[in-house]
Amino acid sequence: GNQAANARTPYPIRTRIIGSPKLHDEDVLAMVPVSADETDNVLMVVGQIAFLQTYLDQVKQGDRNTSSKKVIGVLTDMIISCSSSGDNNPLTREGIPIAAQQDLLREQNIMYVLMDLLKETFSVEEDETNNGYSDEDDDDDDIDFASGDDEYEEENEEESSSGSTSSRGRWRVSPRASRSMRGGGSGNGIRLDDLHHPQHYTTYTICRLCYKLLRQILRSNSNNRERMTKYITFIQRHIGYLPEATDTLMELFRDNKKLLHHITDDQIFFFIKFLQNKGRVASFIKFLTVLCSCNGTSLPKNQTFILKHLVEERPYLLVPLKMERTDHSGAAEKNAAAKAQAAGEELYEFKAGGAAILVAVEGGAWVSLEDYMQQAKESQVTYFTTLIELYSNLCLGCNTIAIQAISKIIQYDMLLACIKNATLPAHLRASFCDLLLNLCVRSKPQKPVNFVNYTRLWMDLRAGGPAVVRENSEYDFHELKKFIFWYIKNNSVQTVSSWSRNKLTLAVVVLCKNLFALGYFATAEIHAILPDLIGLLDGRTDIITDQKGVKKRVYSNTLSRSLSPDFHMKSRYEKTDYSILVMETKLNLTQVLNMVCDFRLDLRLTELLLIFKQKMDAGKSTDSVKTSGGSSSSTDTDVATSSESAQGVSVNFVERRIDNLFQILNLDLGAGHFVPILLDLV
Repeated sequence: GNQAANARTPYPIRTRIIGSPKLHDEDVLAMVPVSADETDNVLMVVGQIAFLQTYLDQVKQGDRNTSSKKVIGVLTDMIISCSSSGDNNPLTREGIPIAAQQDLLREQNIMYVLMDLLKETFSVEEDETNNGYSDEDDDDDDIDFASGDDEYEEENEEESSSGSTSSRGRWRVSPRASRSMRGGGSGNGIRLDDLHHPQHYTTYTICRLCYKLLRQILRSNSNNRERMTKYITFIQRHIGYLPEATDTLMELFRDNKKLLHHITDDQIFFFIKFLQNKGRVASFIKFLTVLCSCNGTSLPKNQTFILKHLVEERPYLLVPLKMERTDHSGAAEKNAAAKAQAAGEELYEFKAGGAAILVAVEGGAWVSLEDYMQQAKESQVTYFTTLIELYSNLCLGCNTIAIQAISKIIQYDMLLACIKNATLPAHLRASFCDLLLNLCVRSKPQKPVNFVNYTRLWMDLRAGGPAVVRENSEYDFHELKKFIFWYIKNNSVQTVSSWSRNKLTLAVVVLCKNLFALGYFATAEIHAILPDLIGLLDGRTDIITDQKGVKKRVYSNTLSRSLSPDFHMKSRYEKTDYSILVMETKLNLTQVLNMVCDFRLDLRLTELLLIFKQKMDAGKSTDSVKTSGGSSSSTDTDVATSSESAQGVSVNFVERRIDNLFQILNLDLGAGHFVPILLDLV
């Protein structure tokens, strides 16, 4: 091309480089070499997307079966590449998101290819009339958020005089954009109602994998979520037909401040109505749970609306609970514990007697919660567990309206009985712990206790510190603290592969941390639980699984602390769904111990001031004797005795107190093992 151009022009064509005397940040360019693995990964992704684009062209022409099986394989490989997990089933795989792979897929426009493929799969007529919607209904029933696109129009409508917030800050899709997202295909698509027919099974699988891949790309990635915002209306139309569509939409809203603050009452009611029409579907409850909070901060408007229209107005969608008192001597429970211990089980508990939790089932009958969890279908168990999580999120942030309503459904005694019940699944007990935390422990606005008091009154100094820091709770947490002490003591060894048990351990530690921060622990209780907290923090006693599936301790001998041959195995340091729960537990334990250190500092300051006060009092008594006497021999004798007493206080008493000053709440426990524990964790 350059030679032909040179033949027609008197001067050869050259590339012109223009310089500037002033350097700007956007002008900086760096060329960095990449590894062969990264290059191969990019080429593989480019090839996969090119194949999907070819399949998309075939679908537009009405050919869906030529390469469908290979498409399923390509989508499966892309789903697996987006996260780190041991689950190779693409539809159930979760794991830790790989941000670099997510960004690579976004840069290669995979989201647009997948959405075009979904759009061409379904017929235009079906899409425009799906669920009874039409263009006239779009502005009222669709979730229509968008940002950063010329096809989308922002409307800032004022709230009505009645106080309704259904029009607050709405983002509407223009009709042209709405139609382009719904369909616009060649008309060769299938109807959503026909998607579950056997002849469309392959297409149904491809659609599920497309939404699963979209969800994997969106997880914990704000940039990708921003790009997908304009497709919310389209995704909403597939809810109820494709289970992954609900999960994708839920991931799009999760901790998305912009969407969560702009969602309207009508749009939340859409999902409540869907739940009413479709029955007890756990995915809809999960979506409502996501709408209640953003990055751990409660959203009172969404909480109150969901509480009113689901919990109060539609109680038939809930699972009723009640508690019956029973009289048990405890012999059966103790025998069960003895049998578990004799069988060599690493973790054993016994069922707390005195109460039975009953669940209402179809037909008006009541069964025990243990039997319900064992006999009910998996979907019913998942729905019940998700409902408990929704209750917890509704109460988040001291929402007094929600707390009053949820307290009528499940009380503190019921929660405590469920937490103690070892026959229930551990992850369900963890959900009950979270609910108890938000419903009872954080039921009122409370400031964390300032453990270190640098300002003291001379007359208020007393040894031992305060007996109880806070006593103004409407609940008696004595039994709860007893369970926390017992659980931490008997579960100090964590098995990394026991996800459900580790989730319960994390929930119990979080409960302990909040009770400690709010001042519900007495000084004697802190002394009692400290060794068990340090024992649970010690990661050298954890049990890990090697590549052959054999469980081994990090240290082969817990007494001599000799390293196991598999100490440096890779699985111990990998960030997975299992290891992250263990490390979150360790992190919360360090936060508890940090508060213990603050409390210890306060005790040491008090002890030091007491030594100083007694020294001052002894000096004052000596001075008073000197100034009160005359010239008699008895007076001289008293003065000498007082001087000897003061000297005794300054030498014997003070030295003994100073020696004991740094033994208060000693984290080394007299063995010097605390620093190695911390070094092992880092």
